[in-house]
This record gives sequence, structure tokens and C-alpha cells, in this order.
Amino acid sequence: MPLYSIMTFKHMGFKVEPYIITQNHNVSSFSFWTRGTVKEFLRFGSRTVVSRTQAGNRQSVLQENEAAFENSVVVHARVRPDGLAAAVITDVNYPGRVAFNLIEKALSEVEEALPEWEDVATDQALEIPALADQLALFDNPADADDITRIQSDLDETQENMLVAIDKLLERGERIEELVQRSSDLSATSRTFAKQSKKLNKCSCTIL
Repeated sequence: MPLYSIMTFKHMGFKVEPYIITQNHNVSSFSFWTRGTVKEFLRFGSRTVVSRTQAGNRQSVLQENEAAFENSVVVHARVRPDGLAAAVITDVNYPGRVAFNLIEKALSEVEEALPEWEDVATDQALEIPALADQLALFDNPADADDITRIQSDLDETQENMLVAIDKLLERGERIEELVQRSSDLSATSRTFAKQSKKLNKCSCTIL
């Protein structure tokens, strides 16, 4: 059940590109030569879903047959009402409840380490050792779940609603267009994305 990344952001409004505050990635399972591309897609996926999440909401977006990962991944995103946001990317078997527990811990760590996060006006490269530790701990959801067991099991108490990925996109907008416009992706990664025939075949789970 791979856990690929945890990123935090300052949300700038719905469908507005958010600012990165922290980013921690686990790309050890990928070959050395592809790790740069994988990290770019992690940033792109996280930033895109956070930008398409309303303040005060959260959602889980399934990206089927994601080119950079050679399988499907899920982007779990949460945006607090005050605009502090986070996204976790996992494989499809990783428990959503545990992913959102990690998100809540990450948001708390950022708020403690950077009380003035609301002043962020550009992408940051803040390093918070506790986030790297959390990424390593939550890589095994069973271990992480022992710590967070007292929290309600959201997978059991809330219904899941499946909608098409185009619910996150503007009318006539396609995921391929977002890839080509993204500042998170290099020309090499954009070319790589074009080779994926199923990039735009996605569905979204809103929790």
C-alpha cells in the first residue's frame, strides 16, 4: 500500500493555483532515472486537486492508470476554512481514513512550525522534520492506525459518492490541457504524459 507524498499548501481560492508550503515525497520504489518525473507528477496532482477543492471541504480523486506510476493512484485533499491545505497521494489500496489522519497531522505540524503561514506569497521549501517522520510512519497504515484508532472510522460512517473527473474541471477543459499548462511539469514530463492513452479516464470519490 504505497504512500507517495504529503504536501501542504496555502489555498488561494477555488480553481486558483495554491502556494506550496512543504513537500515530502517517497519515490524510493522508482528507478533513479524516473524519480524526477515522478516528483513532478506528485506536485502536479497535489496542486491540481487542492486548487479544485473548496475551502472547508475534502475529497479523494482517483487517477486511473497514471502515466508516471504505471498504475492508479489516489489524491486525498483537504482545505481548511482558513485556507491551510494538504494533499496525500497513495495507491488505490491505501485506506482513505488513514490518509486523512495523516493530512490532519501535517496541517497541525505546519501551523506549529509556521504560525505566519497566511503570509506566504510564493512557493516555499520549508522543511519540517516531523513531516518526514510522519511520511515514514504512515507508509505502513496498520502502524499508523494504531495511533489514530480513537478517531471515528470515516470509511464506515460516511457514504462515498462517485462523480466524473470533469466535475473538477471547467466546461470544455481536459486534464491533458492542465498537464501542458502546469508549471510543475518539465517538457520531458509533459511529453511523457502524452504517451499515456488513459490520462483523462478518471473518477472522483468525495468523502
